[in-house]
Amino acid sequence: MIGRLRGVLAEVEPDHCLIDCAGVGYVVFCGARTLQRLPAPGDETTLQIESTFNAESGPRLYGFLSRDERRAFLTLNGIQGVGPKAALSVLDVLPPGELAAAVAREDKAAVARANGVGPKLALRIVTEL
Repeated sequence: MIGRLRGVLAEVEPDHCLIDCAGVGYVVFCGARTLQRLPAPGDETTLQIESTFNAESGPRLYGFLSRDERRAFLTLNGIQGVGPKAALSVLDVLPPGELAAAVAREDKAAVARANGVGPKLALRIVTEL
């Protein structure tokens, strides 16, 4: 499995980027907040990677700027009903520290601000975390 990529940022799209590592281009899916914080195309970048395999979509790489973001993604993705897209959405509105604070306050409304996360799923996230 791939755990980290360091290379030249070749392209940035709305939901992913392309990182050129020694001539091999890796498509890495990221949240909007991560994509906005990447350097300009042509500059070197490093992303923490979570590798997944789905029978429908095949292998996918998800990228994060910090280990804490990657850990939070894994934790969120482990909750029933929270897939990778929803986990990235939550991390777009609540970085790991803010997510932990929202869970401590039982603030399901803060979690529900994430695109695609309704009140029931927000409650499940807060309850399970």
